[in-house]
Amino acid sequence: MARMLSQVGTVIRGSVGGVTYFANQFHAILMRARVSPVNPQTMLQSRVRAAFTTAALLWFQQIQQVRDEWNFYAQSLTYQGPTGPYTMPGRQVFVGNIGLMKYLQSRGHVFTSSEVTAPDYLGFLGIGDVVLEAPAAPAVGIKVSITNPNLEDVKAVLEISRGFPATRNNYQGPFLGSSLQTVIIAAAATGSVTFPLLTLGSYYFVHIRLIVDDGPKRISPDFIYRSPAFTGVP
Repeated sequence: MARMLSQVGTVIRGSVGGVTYFANQFHAILMRARVSPVNPQTMLQSRVRAAFTTAALLWFQQIQQVRDEWNFYAQSLTYQGPTGPYTMPGRQVFVGNIGLMKYLQSRGHVFTSSEVTAPDYLGFLGIGDVVLEAPAAPAVGIKVSITNPNLEDVKAVLEISRGFPATRNNYQGPFLGSSLQTVIIAAAATGSVTFPLLTLGSYYFVHIRLIVDDGPKRISPDFIYRSPAFTGVP
């Protein structure tokens, strides 16, 4: 690994030749040899690939009016990246949103409706109050309660990390695919899930994303919350 001070650029990401550029909490520009991505061929990885392949094929099966409506919807979404804000075309937004729905369905999580039309409301889904507290059972775990401030009923999708010591304050993944849980939350209501069998004294990171349950599939950005494991209420 190497680091660089540059008068030409202050941010660089991606790979050029055999060099990959990235950043960490100490330096804005770091370089290392480019390596091939890990490809463990797990069952969950295969499910993800199948879901997004299905979504990509569905895009080409839509009439032009539906594709135009997704392109219009995509213009209302602004993503944040290391080099600044950016937007994506409707095809990528469609594949991302519908691919997530297809993946969850492959994991056995049922949606009230599964249409592929563009959302009626612009922008991302929002998330309301998130409370992390002791579970309502005599066990060590985390109960996560989420308020849905949106006009649509949503399905909250949650995963948890492995346990860390108290000194760990940030984590971006990966999360345990086997921990995935969902809960349907009506508009302006609150829903909760519990992650049991955790280790007292350890800290965990909970990854949350919302997707519309009944209606055109808007999704939220990713949200990550840090919490200790609690002893449940007897």
